[in-house]
Amino acid sequence: MKKIIYTSIILSLTLFSCHKDHQKPATDKTQKITFNVTGFSQSTAPFNAVNGNASKHGRSLATLPLSTAISQLLCIVYDASGNFVHVVHQDTSAANFGQISDALKAGTYTVIFIGGQDDLLGYGTADEPQSFFGLSNDNIFYWGPSGGSTDEPMQFADTFLEKETLTVASTTVTQNVVLGRIDGELEINIEDAIPVNAVSVGFSTVQGSNIYTLSTLTPYVYYPDTDDGTVGFGSVIPVSAIGQTNYNFTGIILNTTTPFAGTIICYDKSSKVIAEINVPNITCEVNKRTILTGKLFGGSGSGTGPGFNASIDTAWNPVKNNISFSSLKK
Repeated sequence: MKKIIYTSIILSLTLFSCHKDHQKPATDKTQKITFNVTGFSQSTAPFNAVNGNASKHGRSLATLPLSTAISQLLCIVYDASGNFVHVVHQDTSAANFGQISDALKAGTYTVIFIGGQDDLLGYGTADEPQSFFGLSNDNIFYWGPSGGSTDEPMQFADTFLEKETLTVASTTVTQNVVLGRIDGELEINIEDAIPVNAVSVGFSTVQGSNIYTLSTLTPYVYYPDTDDGTVGFGSVIPVSAIGQTNYNFTGIILNTTTPFAGTIICYDKSSKVIAEINVPNITCEVNKRTILTGKLFGGSGSGTGPGFNASIDTAWNPVKNNISFSSLKK
């Protein structure tokens, strides 16, 4: 009789154990997450590269589709300890560009949404935009064709970001996301008339920054590391601009944390320098345009002028920052 009882107990325990082995652990259960990247903050207007006196502002980006301002979208997910979980990458070929479907286990997450231009990457290569390591280490930058057989770092482009803390429990989550710009724009405005022998004009700095740090949400600025900070942009001067005043051109600047120095140079058709000026203590702000205004040619198309004045465009913020300088070097 005892053998029968013991056998029954063992059989019951075996069946119970088998039943438990086939149960899926609750920790493996995921919830559906939907992110709708709906657009840009109301204070964000287009940055448009311009030459001459073209209009720089259209409608607010908040009223325009995502594809108006960005071509790439990254949704990077980190767990509560900052460990990388995964990334979802979209470009404008996606049927529902800006709508991201995901599945996450219960817990707390940091989710960073980044909208930018072609060749936007995190750590990795041009073929692997998903190579992130962890929130304390991750950066974003631009990496693209060099014109040769390999890809190389590129200048930072107009980019937008939003960082969210997400709690996943026992129900599905749908969340709207609005992106905000992380860079600034520098406009060079030449007050005096463009001389007849001028062909191109440009601006350059080695402190412009080309890497953005996700842990601190700040640009990486390390001088004199020129690979990480060299920024150069310019304009071919059209015939219609010869003899005209207030010629301007623009470029994106990621360094919005520290003052930097730059150089404005004008060339003739043989690449000879017509005029050159070194500009110290330039400051750019996030989502603002800094305007450098001054005489480059001395007012008559030759020689050097008295310098440039820098001011922050007040389109989004009534606070104005003026910087005067007169440091010239030909």
